[in-house]
Amino acid sequence: MGVAWYIDGFPRVVKSEKPVYEEAKAFEKAIKSISSSILIAHVRKASNPRNLPRNMIIGLKETQPFHHGKRIFAHNGVIRVPDDAMKLLGEYKTLVRGE
Repeated sequence: MGVAWYIDGFPRVVKSEKPVYEEAKAFEKAIKSISSSILIAHVRKASNPRNLPRNMIIGLKETQPFHHGKRIFAHNGVIRVPDDAMKLLGEYKTLVRGE
């Protein structure tokens, strides 16, 4: 589970490797404490299009929302061709932190 919001123009991000149903109280506490005009909450089931070992796809680097600088990003669904997508990123692929 992950939550991201802005305070004074800067992103704040709270993430956990665990699914929200295992941390419902922590998720509720985080949400109730936020006062922001923009909030992204992401609840996911990990996808694994490369059939990687579980320990490579479950971790904070793989948990959304993602952030870079002042940008916050989350997506819904599976990127079924991750290697092809990485090629399209060109020089920006060095910014990808997870699998």
